[in-house]
Amino acid sequence: MTRTITVAALQLSLPGPVAPNIDAVTALVEEAAAKGA
Repeated sequence: MTRTITVAALQLSLPGPVAPNIDAVTALVEEAAAKGA
């Protein structure tokens, strides 16, 4: 049986308050996932 997995990785600095940065990254990841990443 063949399986296909898709993997994405992010590496970035998060200056300033952590929560707004995490929210922004979450939105980008969700957008990428919706596009098949």
